[in-house]
Amino acid sequence: MWAISLRHKVSSQTRQLQESENKYRSIINAQPNLMFLFSREGVHLDFYAPTRDRLFLDPDEFMGKRVDEVMPAQVGEEYSCAIQQALETEKDSGFEYQLDFSDGRRFYNCRMMPFDGSKVLAIVREVTQEKLAEMALVETVSRGSGQNQASHSTGAGWKNCH
Repeated sequence: MWAISLRHKVSSQTRQLQESENKYRSIINAQPNLMFLFSREGVHLDFYAPTRDRLFLDPDEFMGKRVDEVMPAQVGEEYSCAIQQALETEKDSGFEYQLDFSDGRRFYNCRMMPFDGSKVLAIVREVTQEKLAEMALVETVSRGSGQNQASHSTGAGWKNCH
């Protein structure tokens, strides 16, 4: 009798776990952002991309490797700094950066958050359209005022690594 009860309980809990996994997988698959999981040392442990063409590098070129080894120098340094900052402060950390793809320059906002004590989850949102609109507005305003101004944001409340 207890074996039947145990089997029923295990079956029920397995079904609940599968439903929960399906729910979270659907949430992740529905969002347009890139996600990367890094070790304390900045090694790529896992990633999510809605489509492969959104990635700067092929997964074979970055998985299992440190971000500062595979990304352009300044971007790799920003990632490494933000990873350490997120782990040391146990708070979100972030920065903006740009990458040159074959079809043009793309702009990104990266938000890092501590994950599971010794890892960092990076959620990366492409902000190219917003950045181009901002640059056009700055250019229009500067032409009107006769001054050339540019801005770089590291995010509200986020400490710049440099």
